[in-house]
Amino acid sequence: FHTFTGASDGSYPVGLTADGSGHLYGVQEFGGKNGYGCIVKFTPATRSFSVLYSFTNGVDGGEPWTPLVLGSDGNLYGTSWAGGEYDSGAIFSISPAGTFKHLYTFTGKNDGGNSQGRLVEGPNRLFYGTTSSGGSAGTNGIIFTVDASGVYKVIHTFDFANGAAPQCGLVLASVVWRIPMIEQL
Repeated sequence: FHTFTGASDGSYPVGLTADGSGHLYGVQEFGGKNGYGCIVKFTPATRSFSVLYSFTNGVDGGEPWTPLVLGSDGNLYGTSWAGGEYDSGAIFSISPAGTFKHLYTFTGKNDGGNSQGRLVEGPNRLFYGTTSSGGSAGTNGIIFTVDASGVYKVIHTFDFANGAAPQCGLVLASVVWRIPMIEQL
C-alpha cells in the first residue's frame, strides 16, 4: 500500500517490526528528509503510512542497517551504522508516536563502532548488541549492553581468537545442561 520514492519516505528498507496494536515500523537505510535514513510507520488496517523520524547523521546517527526491536516498555530501539559525534554510529529509541531519544554515541575506540546487528532485549531489560569495529583489541568489534536510559557497558571484545567484526545481532537462548547419568557396572 506504499511505494517508496527514495526521497523523504526513505529507501533501502531493512525490515519491519510489529507492535501489539497492529502497527508496523520500518527502518530505511537511506533517504528521509536529510538523506541518512528514516523510521517509518505503517498501519495496515487503515492503510496509513508516515515518517516518524529522519536521521541527520549528527549525534542521532545515520544509515541504520537493522530492524528495530520492540522493547518491553513499548518503545522501539535500534542502532545506526554511521553518524554520531564520531561517525561511528549511535544507539537510539523511538516511541510509537515518534518521540526520538538518543541513548549512546559510539566513539569507534574501546567502546566499539559501526553496529550492523539488531539489538535484542534480555529478561533483565538490558539491550544487547554488537559492533563490527572498535574494541580494546583493535578494530575487531565488541558485544555491549545498554539500558533504556542510555547506560552503556562493553561486555566482550573480539580479538580474532574468539571472532572478529560481527555483522549480525545476538540471539537470546536458554541453555539446559544435562549431565549424563553414569552407571557403575
